Amino acid sequence: IDNNSIIQNYNFTKSTHQYKITINLSEPLSAKWNFSVTVDGAEIVLESFIDSINLTNPSDNEIFNSAIGVGFTLFAENDTNQTCVLKFNSTAYGQTHALDNVPATINLDATPNDGLYYWNISCTNDLGETGYSQMRSVTIDNTIKCRIGTGLLILVGIENSDTQEDIDWLCGKIVRTRIFNDNNGIMNLSVSDIDGEVLVVSQFTLHASTHKGNRPSYINAAKPHFAIPMYEKFVKKLDEEINKPVQTGEFGAMMEIGLVNDGPVTIIIDSKNRE
Repeated sequence: IDNNSIIQNYNFTKSTHQYKITINLSEPLSAKWNFSVTVDGAEIVLESFIDSINLTNPSDNEIFNSAIGVGFTLFAENDTNQTCVLKFNSTAYGQTHALDNVPATINLDATPNDGLYYWNISCTNDLGETGYSQMRSVTIDNTIKCRIGTGLLILVGIENSDTQEDIDWLCGKIVRTRIFNDNNGIMNLSVSDIDGEVLVVSQFTLHASTHKGNRPSYINAAKPHFAIPMYEKFVKKLDEEINKPVQTGEFGAMMEIGLVNDGPVTIIIDSKNRE
C-alpha cells in the first residue's frame, strides 16, 4: 500500500512453503507505505521505518562533477535523525544525518575516478534498520580543461549585432587596460606588461535583461550558429594581441570555474558603450 492505494496484490494458498515476492514498481514509492500479509482474515502489517528516499540530484545518466553533493529527501516513520550513506559502486563516499521530509545533501569526502558509476543512498535508524533509495547511474567527469596563472579571466557575451569591429576594439582594450599593480602598488600595468595569461569563457548570461518580471530575458544574446564563429574570432584576435596562446572553456558546456580574484578587481567593458 502506498498512500492508502494498493500497488500490487498477490494471492497464495496457505501452506508451509516459503515465498519470495518481487514487486516491480513503475516509479519510486513517494510517501508512507507498508507491506501486509492477511492470514484467515487477520492482517499482519510489516512496516518499513523508512517509507522512501527520494533522490533529487543528480539526475539519472547525468554527467556529474564530484565537487557537487547529491540531494535527497527522506520519508521516515519518526522524526529522529537517520544516518544516511552515499555509495558509488557499493563504496561509501560520504554520509550525513537526515530528518523526515527535510531536504538533505551529502557532500563527497573523496573523489571517484572518472567513469560510469551506479549509486544510491541508504539510511539507518537507531535500531539498525536500513532503507535504500532507488539506484541511479552517473558519469563522473572531473576533467580540468585548462588553467592559468596570474592574468585575466574573461567572460565574454556575444549579441546579435556584434561585428568584427567590435571584436577588434574589445581585444585591443582588454590587453591594454592597466589593472595590475606596479612596484609601487599602483594599478598601472596591463596583462601584456606583466606577461600574464588569459582564459576566455563564453557567458551568454551577460546579456540578461532584468527590466521586466523576475526571470531574466536573454533575447539579446546571440544564438550558437552566430555566437560560436564570433567567439572563435574573438579568441583568435586576442591570441594575436597578447602574442601568446589564449586558454578557453568549452562553448555551451556546463562548467565549474574556479577563480581567485586578486583585489578583487572586476571590470565591465562593453563595445556598444565606449564611454
